[in-house]
Amino acid sequence: MGQYYNILTYKDRKYTVYDRSIKTNQASKPEYMLAKLTEHSWIGNYTMESFSNIIYKNPMKVAWVGDYVNQIDIKDIHNPNLSLKQAYKLHEIAWNRKEKSLILKQFETSKMLLINWTKQEYLNMQEYIETNSIKEWCMHPLSLLTAIGNEYGGGDYYGINKEQVGIWAFDEISFDDNNLKTTLALKGFTKRDCNFIDPWQETML
Repeated sequence: MGQYYNILTYKDRKYTVYDRSIKTNQASKPEYMLAKLTEHSWIGNYTMESFSNIIYKNPMKVAWVGDYVNQIDIKDIHNPNLSLKQAYKLHEIAWNRKEKSLILKQFETSKMLLINWTKQEYLNMQEYIETNSIKEWCMHPLSLLTAIGNEYGGGDYYGINKEQVGIWAFDEISFDDNNLKTTLALKGFTKRDCNFIDPWQETML
């Protein structure tokens, strides 16, 4: 069966759960966005762009939490900072608390750095997109790097480097502008090279 994901954040001792749906000024109710990991984890997807605005220059702990996380084993957790007990707790919070919709807002992803403040690493989004795009389709690294529960359901990511899915799960993450000022502020951080290609993309080659 397919696995659905909710987005969980933690900042200032407060958890917030987002269900990926999108609110617009024109719509009377939020627009449902597909819940499986590879259904919405694309550069340009409304869920990804709208959530990216929330963590723009606003570091917080982030995890994409699958609804099968309460079934996983310790070997399925790829972030050494996260225990199995913690993962189970995040699952309980992400799937038993009131969920919020995201506010539709575009985000210039290619002009950003994706920063992990916990591990002192960053990802150059322009370089990532150039490397991982096939006919303008590109997997979004934010949801993949922070996902918990991958490979437990249909719609999960089974492409190259699937063992790297979740290595940033519930680390403190933010986006920031890709400019000299930001780069200088990240002095001592490690630049991470990252490659995610979904099997579906390879059929377009």
